[in-house]
Amino acid sequence: MSSFFSLTEWSNFLQSLFMRQEFLSSAIKHNLFKTNSIIELVIAISLWLILAWIVNRPIKNITPENSGFLKYWLSRLILPIVLMVIGTIAAFSWTQFSGSSSLWLRLVVITAPWLMIIRTAMVFLHYIFPGDKFSIHTARNLSGLIWFGYVLWLSGLGTIIVNFANKLAFPIGGKNISLYMVVTGAFWVIIALIIAMSIARFLEIRLSHAQRMDNNLRIVLNKIIKSALAVLAVIITLPMIGIDLTILSVFGGALGIGLGFGLQKIASNYVSGFIILLDRSIRMGDKLTLNGVSGVVTKITSRFVVLQSVAGTEALIPNESFIGNTVLNDTYSDRKVWKSLPIQVAYGSDLRLVMNILKTAAERHDRVESAAAFVSEFAADGINLQLGYWIIDPENSTLQLNSDILFEIWDEFQKNGIEIPFPQREVRILNDFSQLATTPTDEIKNNEE
Repeated sequence: MSSFFSLTEWSNFLQSLFMRQEFLSSAIKHNLFKTNSIIELVIAISLWLILAWIVNRPIKNITPENSGFLKYWLSRLILPIVLMVIGTIAAFSWTQFSGSSSLWLRLVVITAPWLMIIRTAMVFLHYIFPGDKFSIHTARNLSGLIWFGYVLWLSGLGTIIVNFANKLAFPIGGKNISLYMVVTGAFWVIIALIIAMSIARFLEIRLSHAQRMDNNLRIVLNKIIKSALAVLAVIITLPMIGIDLTILSVFGGALGIGLGFGLQKIASNYVSGFIILLDRSIRMGDKLTLNGVSGVVTKITSRFVVLQSVAGTEALIPNESFIGNTVLNDTYSDRKVWKSLPIQVAYGSDLRLVMNILKTAAERHDRVESAAAFVSEFAADGINLQLGYWIIDPENSTLQLNSDILFEIWDEFQKNGIEIPFPQREVRILNDFSQLATTPTDEIKNNEE
């Protein structure tokens, strides 16, 4: 029992705990069909299930939507940390009291850090890509890829693959680049980009709370921050893993040609997007009409602008279209929009009463700032009037408001006996039908004689 509390024993055990060679040698020495091995396997499985049940119960309701980033991240790390601590104590106790080396309990301890890595990666990706941008299917595929890497490392096949990848080298710009260097570089660049996008996401949230900042300026700053952090992530990461940035100059000519031809539209839309945001010609919530397409601006991206129509249809219009075409912006200098409705009443109606009803029906709504009614024409079927009113929030759609106003006008017309006419025509026959029918026949007979 005294050796259980020995610091030397604990130190030696902890040093060898996460060494793959020690684990593999223990696995080779173990007879999986021995009683001790089966008992240890049962203990390891029970330990995992019991700890998972105990730890996950109080934190099962913690989600990215109802909690902050730090709280959700820590809740996801509790289980692997507890597994690593309790598993280490259990593995050491097993070696002390059973007199044999630990295999399954050590596997639990070695697996815990990988579980921690996977959960951390998932939390960061959910944070960077909120909503539906990071689906469950993508998360499962990425988790499976990380677990596959864990199996390669644990089995020793990873070392064989790494040595083979190091031998596959090809010259670029007078230097040899191995396949291992390319894969490693891509991996660390992805990690650096994840960190950079996490920082960009944090800054985006901070900027969203700046109420005095113009919305267009906020969007521009977010795009600049994301682009700058992405470039810095690549520039800083590649030299750290031994890839000289001068090698990238070999691809400079081909990349320039590609941008000049294949990516010309994309580059044009990207630059146009910055111009639109900086000159504030188009803003979120503006009501626009372009080439016959009308709608409210609901989103501005680096490539296109989203216009949502009254019916809910969304049109994705490239940014360069707003630079080279005439755009009708109903809310450019003033957020208010003038809307008019044609109304017709029958002759004999009290026009002053009708105009008062129209004006009152519109001004009764909070979304209407002011209204006015006009007589526009004495038409064939009735008297044409126009009801006009200023809407203070056109981005919230005008269809429902127009419908509500027309319903109120209809109810008031019914109460006051005001008639809405409809086209009516009278057909009169001036001559006798029999005379019209015989006349052509008589004329033919007279012509024959």
